[in-house]
Amino acid sequence: MIDEDVFEYYVKAGRIVASILNDAHRIVKIGRKLLDICVEVENTIKNRGGKPAFPCNICVDYIAAHYTSPPGDYSRIPDGSLAKLDVGVHIDGYIADGAITLCFDDRYEKLIEAVYEALDKAVKLMKPNVKVSEVGAIIQRSIRDRGFKPIENLTGHEIGRFNLHAGLSIPNIDAGTGKLKDGSVYAVEPFATVWNAVGSVVSSRDVYIFRCQPHRTLKDEEASRLLSSLYSNFSSLPFAERWILDIDIKGLDVNSTWRRLRENRKIIFRYPVLIEAGKGVVAQSEHTVFILNGEPYILTEF
Repeated sequence: MIDEDVFEYYVKAGRIVASILNDAHRIVKIGRKLLDICVEVENTIKNRGGKPAFPCNICVDYIAAHYTSPPGDYSRIPDGSLAKLDVGVHIDGYIADGAITLCFDDRYEKLIEAVYEALDKAVKLMKPNVKVSEVGAIIQRSIRDRGFKPIENLTGHEIGRFNLHAGLSIPNIDAGTGKLKDGSVYAVEPFATVWNAVGSVVSSRDVYIFRCQPHRTLKDEEASRLLSSLYSNFSSLPFAERWILDIDIKGLDVNSTWRRLRENRKIIFRYPVLIEAGKGVVAQSEHTVFILNGEPYILTEF
């Protein structure tokens, strides 16, 4: 039996995500700074009663995932580009996650249609005891039938409380093990690229998103104080490097302490910016689905 309060938290988080994605064509415009987009989205989440479940992702062209603006980012949305807006919201740790792709070049309209169609078909399949490989297969077939390639090493994911990637992965190809469960929450997110690209992503050197990992007591007292503050502010969810600038700890130089702390990879998990291996443009669509009484309930529909 689903706790009514928990369900309402998911619904509220989903509504906030949907409202932002519905407004994406106003938020994401040619020439606008990526930093301004990120800040507006994150502030909107807070103003509407939620908290960011992860930093606003705004990924342009062949950048597929994990790009959020670093401090002082001057990059802008280029003319002729394809931009992916990925938004996560949580209410007391209960997360909804959704994404949309915006097209500023008519050449990419069919690519975007392909990921939207794949998402629609996949969501309809999200029922108890369905194999995740079946969901991946329908995404793969839908994208390939339109003449494009799915990104084989990006997946959707099961969602838990304060846990963005919990349990099962939802593949974008015919792969993976496990079955969907009633009462569980999943983010389904087809990614696709053009046919002459590689169809997979690789990590770049850039890292702007981080997460605290379970740890033992640190010998560095200043780093320990900052780490405690990070846990207090973000729990086990991802956070942006630029968010740390807003943390005020009496008697602590937060910036210099963070520079030391982030080098400890046993404590601070890194999310490198992911790029398509052949620098093919990438499109993405995403919904969060609550499987409820045997049927898919789309939390982020707009």
